Amino acid sequence: MTHGVWIRTLPAPFDGNVDSAWLKSALKANKQAAPDVAAIAMQYIASAPVNIEDDLQIAGDASYGPLKNGEREEGSDFNDYLGIEWVYQEQVDKPEKRQLKCLDCSGFIRMVWGYRRHLPGNNSPTTVPLC
Repeated sequence: MTHGVWIRTLPAPFDGNVDSAWLKSALKANKQAAPDVAAIAMQYIASAPVNIEDDLQIAGDASYGPLKNGEREEGSDFNDYLGIEWVYQEQVDKPEKRQLKCLDCSGFIRMVWGYRRHLPGNNSPTTVPLC
């Protein structure tokens, strides 16, 4: 995917004041051609190349979900795609083996915005990158 406009996200709602540290970081990311949210989202389309980070496949062709009685099963979350356990405050979510490399609609959003972009409120780690 190529485009001329980068989509960088603020770590908090915009209050009308430009955060110069964030802007500097965002411009640096643009110069380094670091993937923006649109590029990250495109890493899960059909025939997308595999992307490995720390021995874990974090991107590549994602199915919506496994077939069950001839229909696609919903419930494939980001940790199912990754094949890892995810610890929530109230529980541990073990990955469903049949949903490995699958993402349903909400799992896709949590993958892109939470796991990959680390935005709060999206089942993400507590650290938030600047852009």
